[in-house]
Amino acid sequence: MTDAEQDRAARLRAAGLTLLGTVDEVNGITPKMAWDRVVRGDDPAVVVDEDAELSEVDAAWLRFTRERGFFGEDGSFHVSTTGAISLPWARVRLTDSPSLASALVVYPGEPEFVALSADGTAACGVTTEEHGFWVMWREFGSAS
Repeated sequence: MTDAEQDRAARLRAAGLTLLGTVDEVNGITPKMAWDRVVRGDDPAVVVDEDAELSEVDAAWLRFTRERGFFGEDGSFHVSTTGAISLPWARVRLTDSPSLASALVVYPGEPEFVALSADGTAACGVTTEEHGFWVMWREFGSAS
């Protein structure tokens, strides 16, 4: 395992995620493609106030993704983190106490990650913006 892979694995564990494996693409979507589509948008699906606790960012992201059937039957999905965009998707599953917004960060208190649905048809990312935290949503079409 490379240093970048070890660092990502540690951050995923700290985020309350269980690493199940890696995959280069899902439904033809690579991590870089998803990042390009998600973080370059200016139309957030949900905005969490900048003064909110990071647990509120997690709650907003979880509620939003659960409402849209984002997770596989086994609770799995894919995630890409800052500093690891060139790595394959990490296929993960939530544990009982996820804390993605506090562990998947650019700087402390500034969450930044992109997750891909289990079937690869949608991505949902969290970015830190000037006046809050944005939950971004992009659909890619049906799984092939």
